[in-house]
Amino acid sequence: MPGRTFRCGERFNEALKIAYDRLVNKTGVKASFLIQLDPLHGDSSTINEGLIGAVRRDMISLDNPSFEKFRLKLEADEAEEILKHVRGGHELYKQLVKDFLNEYSEAGSAAATAI
Repeated sequence: MPGRTFRCGERFNEALKIAYDRLVNKTGVKASFLIQLDPLHGDSSTINEGLIGAVRRDMISLDNPSFEKFRLKLEADEAEEILKHVRGGHELYKQLVKDFLNEYSEAGSAAATAI
């Protein structure tokens, strides 16, 4: 999915939190961090720190200075190589991505329908 762009914001943060919480609850994985959303702004310092780390590792590009959008830079083979070395195994992370994309697209469809 290189080149795919995501809009950061409440929808992004909420979709990622839902997918992450679902994964932790379903698998019983002992999470080393929690994703908490700011009740006023809907953002998460944990997610923002993760995005900054991904920028530093050249996995994503922030195409604007305000965290509004980011673009994936990894090719599929690069992502597969990284997943070979993560704790929990690559299937765990693939499920997280699948759940996130489902939640993110559902939230977008609901927002579009509400307009």
